[in-house]
Amino acid sequence: MGHLTLEIGGVSLLVRSEGKLCAKLRPLMHGFLGESNEADCVVHVVVLEARPGNGGVTADWAKGLRTYVQEQCTRLFPRSRLGPQFDRVVESRVGGLSPYCDSERFRDCFDRFRGCEGGHIVCHIGFDHVTFLDRTEGTGTLFGLSGAWGGFPCDRRLLWLATTWSALVPPSDGLLLHAAAIVKGAQSYIFAGESGAGKTTVAERSPASNVLTDEIVAVRKVGDEVRAYSTPWRQAEGTADKSREAIVQKVFFLRHGDRTYFRECQQNEAVPWLIATEYETMYSVLVDPARTKGVFRSCCQLANNVGCYEMYFHKDRDFWCELTLLT
Repeated sequence: MGHLTLEIGGVSLLVRSEGKLCAKLRPLMHGFLGESNEADCVVHVVVLEARPGNGGVTADWAKGLRTYVQEQCTRLFPRSRLGPQFDRVVESRVGGLSPYCDSERFRDCFDRFRGCEGGHIVCHIGFDHVTFLDRTEGTGTLFGLSGAWGGFPCDRRLLWLATTWSALVPPSDGLLLHAAAIVKGAQSYIFAGESGAGKTTVAERSPASNVLTDEIVAVRKVGDEVRAYSTPWRQAEGTADKSREAIVQKVFFLRHGDRTYFRECQQNEAVPWLIATEYETMYSVLVDPARTKGVFRSCCQLANNVGCYEMYFHKDRDFWCELTLLT
């Protein structure tokens, strides 16, 4: 079995897999490789062929899968709101899981997940992968569809690793934010926003050597400091191709405007915006109340320790002069 250790955001993640997956990942993650075989979190990756089927799936097991999906959809999308579309949503999600069900190991993990007490085992359903996570142990098993949407497992952006990191690492130990991070001197500035808000523009208007990341930044509190870390998940080639970190000076929530100006945020404004940019909150299909509380506490801590601002700017104009005056 192949393995490699990744050091991302001050947290070590050990990836194990049969076949050549780890050998293929190594050059893609060269700036984030660790040396130890011991890690904070461990994920076992099982690569499956992307083809539907029902080999080994009993009628009772298939019925149990459909019941589970219906229960989850009822929590997320009340039938009263979707109406006739509810059954179509259920069918779509059952169909999305069916390619995995040929794997006996997948069915075993799914049964363990459904039967666990206390909610310490959670399930994350992505576009081309499903991950079962035991958050008390810091371990997970990820099933990915080779050749499915997104090019799993070695597409350029490797977002399945981002969902694994974000889901396994306790919020108190670190968060992934959908944000760019730029270093100025010994400090960094985080620019958060949804797709199209201007994160890539901010990175393009900054010296390349100063860009920690243009897409996803890891943030954690170390002692009395909040630190931002580069990650391998990026939009532009060559951005953040090695592990770097810097103290966070300020967080900016990007807004489009005809000129550059800033508005300081109160904590009760900043915290919901931070939660909205937290990676697992944005992309998780399922609700994990315990983790949601942890994210809330960490975002409150971040907003309390770092100045937060709305930043209005025009994509064709420089903003660094005004930002420098602010700091």
